[in-house]
Amino acid sequence: MIVAGFELDRDWTAADPLAGVTDPVQFFHNPYYYPLNNRRTEHLATLELPLHGRRVLEVGAGIGDLSEYFLDRGCTMTITDGRADNLEVIRGRYGGRADVRIARLDLDDPVDLPEAHEVVFCYGVLYHLMRPGEALTMLASLTRDLFLLETVVLRDEDDRMDLVPESVTRCSQSLRGSGARPTRAWCVRVLGESFPHVYAAKAQPWHAEFQRDWSVPGMMATSRAVFVASRRELSSPWLTRELPVRHLETTP
Repeated sequence: MIVAGFELDRDWTAADPLAGVTDPVQFFHNPYYYPLNNRRTEHLATLELPLHGRRVLEVGAGIGDLSEYFLDRGCTMTITDGRADNLEVIRGRYGGRADVRIARLDLDDPVDLPEAHEVVFCYGVLYHLMRPGEALTMLASLTRDLFLLETVVLRDEDDRMDLVPESVTRCSQSLRGSGARPTRAWCVRVLGESFPHVYAAKAQPWHAEFQRDWSVPGMMATSRAVFVASRRELSSPWLTRELPVRHLETTP
């Protein structure tokens, strides 16, 4: 599928229109990321989670385009990323705010960990890590209430995680040239080792990269999925403890 000149249904480890872009703002502000980020936040708003006025730790924030979702809801935030150039942009956007703290956090080699927060927001970063299981365990230790995860996953049904090569020069990819592609079952199992309650989303974001029927063979080996892990039982009607084969056909 082509949207505004960008292929959605393909392997993003291959050559792509953003391969030579080094400026973080130019990289993230383009026809690929705009619709993806809009559909992510639209979907998050439908999950009926208690996200107003919370203390939020965002990891792998890129240049902070998703941070505004929480700031608009009266949250105080610690916004982190592993790349110095991304953090420079974040400081330019949010550095003067009393409700924002900005820090470097390399999820594959974490040092000087932030304190625990009520909510940890981990969208679009797990699949760029070399040790995603260790990262999830570490982030769980920093989560007092809710852990929000969106990640690229393998479409396979088994419990596994594959390592794949990634470009260290891309603003959004691995710091060490190795990323991860877990299955949904792997994500649920690893989250369940740290949280008593793990949920999948009944409906997917309305975007081509989010599979809505896992029983139908796709052109690509990967899709995206959303998970919520919690210290307490949640009552949202849009969450399920099962991995959906077919997601609800609803739009945000």
